[in-house]
Amino acid sequence: MTEDPQKSGREPPEGFPWSADMRKYAGTFNELAANYGRESDRAAVVLAVSLLDFKLGEALQDVLVDDELARKKFEHGMFGSFHNRIELAYCLGHLSKSLRKDFHTLRDLRNHFAHQPTHADLGDAEAIKLCAKLELAEHLRESGSDLRTICLVAVASCLFAVAFHVRTDTRPVVPVPHPDAL
Repeated sequence: MTEDPQKSGREPPEGFPWSADMRKYAGTFNELAANYGRESDRAAVVLAVSLLDFKLGEALQDVLVDDELARKKFEHGMFGSFHNRIELAYCLGHLSKSLRKDFHTLRDLRNHFAHQPTHADLGDAEAIKLCAKLELAEHLRESGSDLRTICLVAVASCLFAVAFHVRTDTRPVVPVPHPDAL
């Protein structure tokens, strides 16, 4: 059995499945957990998914023409909404169907918390229903992880996809690694 260099603190041997991209992905989750760990469920989800929305918009602007008209489309135009940004990323081939679905589920979860006039947390029926739809975190649900971890892992996975696929203008889409693969 090959020793996991991450646990030993040593650099991986050439050809080991750990890569700089995977380390960055693990760092993204740790950063989200640190930044939003003291927030309520509601605030953590709204802030983390809003970060995803922002990063997706930023990445899409970087791969489109550098033009005033294109910038305006992101500020107040057709690409100003998270929904439309997800659809654009999908149509450009940066998101798989399942990743697109998870982006929309996270968007729905953020909107649930942002537009709920009364108290809401990850224990309410709508949040549980939405979290159950997140394919990126299926393995965490099966292992009994809490819903906050499931949401933050899904956001981190989506942020990794944005950084890897959209920013590098990479096609076709390859699967985003699950944290268990780290």
